[in-house]
Amino acid sequence: MPCLNPSVLRERYRQAPRRTQLWIMGSLIGLVVFLIILRLAASSIVLYSVNRILGGMPDYQGHAESVTLHIWRGAYRIDNLTLQKKSPGKRPEPFIAFPALRFSIEWKALLHGSFVGEVDIDHPRLNLIDSPDEQEKQLTISQTWGEKFKQLFPLQINRLAIHDGELRFSNPRSTPPVDLRMTELQVLGTNLTNGASSKEELSGKIDIRCKVLKTASLKSHIDLNPIATLPDFHLTLELSDVSFPELNNFLLAYAGIDAEKGKMQAYSELRVKNGKLDGYLKPIIEDPSFVKLEDLGDHPLKFLKETIVSAILFFFTNHAHDTVATRIPLEGSVDKPDTNWFTLIGGLLRNAWIEHMKPGLDKQAK
Repeated sequence: MPCLNPSVLRERYRQAPRRTQLWIMGSLIGLVVFLIILRLAASSIVLYSVNRILGGMPDYQGHAESVTLHIWRGAYRIDNLTLQKKSPGKRPEPFIAFPALRFSIEWKALLHGSFVGEVDIDHPRLNLIDSPDEQEKQLTISQTWGEKFKQLFPLQINRLAIHDGELRFSNPRSTPPVDLRMTELQVLGTNLTNGASSKEELSGKIDIRCKVLKTASLKSHIDLNPIATLPDFHLTLELSDVSFPELNNFLLAYAGIDAEKGKMQAYSELRVKNGKLDGYLKPIIEDPSFVKLEDLGDHPLKFLKETIVSAILFFFTNHAHDTVATRIPLEGSVDKPDTNWFTLIGGLLRNAWIEHMKPGLDKQAK
C-alpha cells in the first residue's frame, strides 16, 4: 500500500500546511509523554502493591526501594528489597537483602504450551545472627515469608537463578566474635513446575555451587519431581577442604576449643519419596590437631577439653592415612529420621581398624 511507504509519508508531511505539521508533531510528543507518565504511574502502583505485600509479617518488615516495568517483554524488576527484623532498639543487619529481583515470563516454556515465569536474583544476602539479646537474634523466619514472596509474581516460577549470593552466620556478642560466610553462591533451578512437559519422573533440576569460608567449596545437585504432592527428590552433596583453623572463632565461642590444623570433607546422597528417607552422610576429617601445650598453664580447662577431643580422635584415626571417617545412614521418615549411634561408631571403627574410607560419593542411594 503506497500510503504506508515511509518516503511517501515524509513527502506528504512536508507538503502539509504548517498548522497541520505542528498538530502532528504535538500529537506525537503528547503520545510519548503520556506513555512515559503511564509507565511511571504503573511503576508507582506496582511498588505500592509490592510494599503492601511485604508488610504485615509478625516479626519482620519488608520494603522495596523501586520497581521498573518492562511491559513489552512481560517483565519487571524490584530494586533493593530488604526484610528487616522489627526491633525497638538498634536494628541488626537485614535478614534478607535482594539488590535486584528480576521477574519475567519464561518464553522458552511458553513454546511448550506452559505459561510460567522465571526469577533472577542478583547478589542476594541472607544474614543469620545468634546473640544472647533476643532483639538482635535472627535465626528463623515464619512461613509467611514464603507465601509473601509467591505473591510478588502472579505466575508459577519454573526457572530460578541466584547470581553471586552470600549466606552469613555471625555472633557479634560471643567471645571471640563469630563471622562465617558462604560466598559466590550460584544456584540454577530449571523445570520447577514441569514447564517443559517432561515425562521424566524427576524432571526438575537444581544445581548449587558456592565458596565456604576462605578455602572450601560446596556443590550439590538435586533432581526433583515438580508435580509431586509430597517431597520427591534425589540429592547429592560434596563439601571439600573445610579448614579447622578457619573455624577457630566458632569452635572457641561454642565449644571452648580451637584447632592447630586439620580439614574436613563431607559427602552425602539422599533419596526422599513418599515421606521416606534413604541415603547417607559421610564426613572425613584429615590430619586433625587440637592440643596446644601453652594452653596447659594459661587455659587449663581449654587444654583439658582439647586433650579429651584429641584422645577420641586418635583412637578413631586410621593412622596409615591420618583420617577419621564414618558413614551415617539417613533413614526413616521425613518427620522422624532414624538415628543409629551404633552404626555411626561402627563406621568410625571400620575406617580406623579395617578399611580406609575413601573420599567421594558412594552412588548407593536408591
